[in-house]
Amino acid sequence: MVGIGRGVRLALMIVGYVVVTPVVTYHLLNHWEQITAWLGKLVPPARRDDVLGFVREYDGQLGHFVRGTLTEGDAGGDAHGRGLALLGSQGRC
Repeated sequence: MVGIGRGVRLALMIVGYVVVTPVVTYHLLNHWEQITAWLGKLVPPARRDDVLGFVREYDGQLGHFVRGTLTEGDAGGDAHGRGLALLGSQGRC
């Protein structure tokens, strides 16, 4: 019975990641301005500009990091593929 419970829990975790992650990502990307405006209302007016400035800067830096990581992965995969093609690899194990 313990094995079945672990399997069900694992299946629910996988479904959760596969379903919840894209939904949350979509809403964060689609409603980012509304979210930051709402969060800005929670911050005292004296600190609001500092906090929202930090959030904007953090958002920009995170975007640069993600684009850089994707570019690096793409370049590495391309280089590996070209190297294997030059060596005559046919995709066989």
